[in-house]
Parts: sequence; structure tokens; C-alpha cells
Amino acid sequence: AGGISNIFLHRLAENIQDAYAEAAGIAEQAISYIRTLYAFTNETLAKYSYATSLQATLRYGILISLVQGLGLGFTYGLAICSCALQLWIGRFFVTSGRATGGEIIAALFAIILSGLGLNQAATNFYSFDQGRIAAYRLFEMITRSSSVANQEGAVLASAQGNIEFRNVYFSYLSRPEIPILSGFYLTVPAKKTVALVGRNGSGKSSIIPLMERFYDPTLGEVLLDGENIKNLKLEWLRSQIGLVTQEPALLGLSIMENIAYGRDAALDQIEEAAKIAHAHTFISSLEKGYETQVGRAGLEMTEEQKIKLSIARAVLLNPTILLLDEVTGGLDFEAETIVQEALDLLMLGRSTIIIARRLSLIKNADYIAVMEEGQLVEMGTHDELITLGGLYAELLKCEEATK
Repeated sequence: AGGISNIFLHRLAENIQDAYAEAAGIAEQAISYIRTLYAFTNETLAKYSYATSLQATLRYGILISLVQGLGLGFTYGLAICSCALQLWIGRFFVTSGRATGGEIIAALFAIILSGLGLNQAATNFYSFDQGRIAAYRLFEMITRSSSVANQEGAVLASAQGNIEFRNVYFSYLSRPEIPILSGFYLTVPAKKTVALVGRNGSGKSSIIPLMERFYDPTLGEVLLDGENIKNLKLEWLRSQIGLVTQEPALLGLSIMENIAYGRDAALDQIEEAAKIAHAHTFISSLEKGYETQVGRAGLEMTEEQKIKLSIARAVLLNPTILLLDEVTGGLDFEAETIVQEALDLLMLGRSTIIIARRLSLIKNADYIAVMEEGQLVEMGTHDELITLGGLYAELLKCEEATK
């Protein structure tokens, strides 16, 4: 009976774990976007969604209690029946002289005590099952290995920053039938700036995760100083790359800890990086200065302040390669000008790839690469591409017309 009930309990334990995970996900999403939730007066819907998700846990909880109760009832019932059967059989042994009454009673108590032990263990089977399921999912995540991991790769003695995408084909694993890059070529000379532009869906945003090796190309190669980045030690490769995005990833730590994240830096180094990023002034105006907490995901900071902290982090990293993903897209003109000055300082002497949607910000790039349907269709300076009168000129006209 215990074994049969445990089969059902195992399945129910998996279901209730999934139900709790779904409820926790709804709660986490509501807390993470609490400002948006309040802004749209969506508290009632959030509460309803969370309460609805908990109904599943209630149903599974009732079923688990029912199965446990029936399992224990059958187990105790079988134990009592087995005692009655032992006494009935023992009567024949006593009357036939093959055993005494004392021996039968001793055997009865041995059966009762062993049965009680098994019953007490059976009550904990579900708890063990819950722990096993939770541990399985936890260790599955811990032991999961990435297909791009390379802990034993090469380390270049002195990275120059020459980048080349050579005949790269790429599709996301979740959508293998949709090509993102198709025979893509791009060369970024050392310490030069190349801006990638194109219509939405042209594939330009996939260049950053490929460069950082969050994904590998389906076909083709990505080279750094002539070496396929697949052959380079992953940790070293990423230490050579600085990333600044429109939505910087800040942790719920102090400003100082966010700027120095992943590096053992002194306060004067952090302050110098903040000055280059034009962040020192606003940080110094805060009551706690560099010890100020930025809040969960940087909620206590404005968009401009978060970008400046992200730039300061990149300055402190001192990377060979700089990746900029539409950094100033959400800023007003005044904030954009200040941030652009900080970016110009950061780009000096570094190989830089800019993902741009606002073409007015990349006119001074050394080269502008125009992408269409996952391929490079035009490349040159701003003036050269305007003279060419191709896709870049068309996109620029469209942007100016919408202003």
C-alpha cells in the first residue's frame, strides 16, 4: 500500500512543485515591475493572477493529503490484519505443541514493532520525495554545461582588437528555421569604430552575443587577431570585451560595488572611472555618495544615471573591444550629449562595434556597415554611403523625415 501510494505521491509532488514555481514567477514579475504595475493600476489583476495560480497548489495539496491518508489507512489496516492472521495461525502451532504461547506472543510483538517502524518511515517518504525532486532540478541547473564553454582555450599574449566575421551563418536554437545571419562578413580593424545599421530584423543585434560567445555561429568563424574565438579561453575573451547597453544591468548593491563589479579596484580608481563617465558629479551630490544603494535592478537611478554607471564600469574594465548597443536611444537631447561625450572618451584607442538605430549618432564612426536580411550590403564612411545613394541613404532620409 505504501509503495502504491508513493507512486501517486511522486507524481503529485512534481505537479505541486511546478504549481509553486508558476506562482512564484507571477509574484517575482509583479515585484520586479512594481512601478509599471502601479502606473497602470493593475494591482487587482496581479492579485487575481497570483491567487488563481495558488488554486492549483491547493488542489494538489488536497490530493496529496488524501493519498497520504489512504496510504496510511491501508498500511495500518494491513498491519492489524497481519496481527490477527498471526494469532490465528499461532493457535494451530500452540495446539499442535510446535510452539508455546510465549513464543507466539514474542513473535507477535516483533511483527508489531517492525510494522510500526515501517509505518513511521512511510510517513516521511513524501518529504524525501519532495526533497529529491527539488534537488534534481537544482543539480540539473548546477551541472548543466554550455555548448560554448571553453575553460582550457588559448590566451593571446597581447590582444590588438582586430575582429573579423567570416562567412557567418546563425539561427537561434529555438527557431532554427529562421536565419538571422546568412553569409555575413565584417572586418573591424584594431582601434577603429564600426557602426552597424539596418532595418529591424536585419540581424545586427545578434553580433553582440556572437562576439561575447553566448552563442556560436551555425557556420563560419568569428576571429580575434586572426584566431577563432572558439579556440580562446572563454573567461579571457570576455575580460577583453566591455559592453554598454541602453538598459544597463545593475545589481542591488552600492554604486561603488556596481562600478567595480568583478574587479578588485580601489576607491580612487572607481572615482576616476566615474569622472570619465561624467558620473562623479551626480554621485557626489548623493547623501551617501559611492555607498548609495542603486535599488533592485537600479530602480533608484534614472536612465541617464544607470548608463553613466555602466560606462564607468566599462572604463574600469579597460577592455580591448567595446560593444555599444543603442546606448543613448532613450535619452533626451541634453542627457544624450553628455553621455555621448563620455562614450567618445571610452572609445578612444579601442576596437568598437556600435549597434545603432538612430543614424544621426554614428556619422563620425570610422566605418558604417549596413545590414539587410542577415548580410552586409554596404560599408564605408558616412559621406561615401551618402554618395552611393543606397540603403543607408534611404534609411537616413526616412529618419530625417520623421523628425
